Amino acid sequence: MATSSAIQNPPSFAHAELATFLNGLADTARTGAQQRLRSGAQHFQQLATAPVVYATPDQREELERLCRHPLLPRPTKTQVLVNILRFTKVQAAEAITKLQSTCAALDDMRDAV
Repeated sequence: MATSSAIQNPPSFAHAELATFLNGLADTARTGAQQRLRSGAQHFQQLATAPVVYATPDQREELERLCRHPLLPRPTKTQVLVNILRFTKVQAAEAITKLQSTCAALDDMRDAV
């Protein structure tokens, strides 16, 4: 029986690993790049220690409700619904605001016709 040699994606890096990597790059970089690399490393180090706070059930419910708008394009609905459990509270709030404005614009265009 032949086995398939499927190509697998490399494992994702943890935030702490990215911070270590960027610090290592900063050691060999020029002065201007060092500051940016160290800033990025500090950012990833903060992400590694900060707890992730996912979207609340109310936010997820609101996103689902907005995705039921009849004029909202299918790719937009799919993108939101696929990622709905990954959204943090901030990302969910941004997505809600964006969907509300998109739905309002779609309603205005429909009413203008």
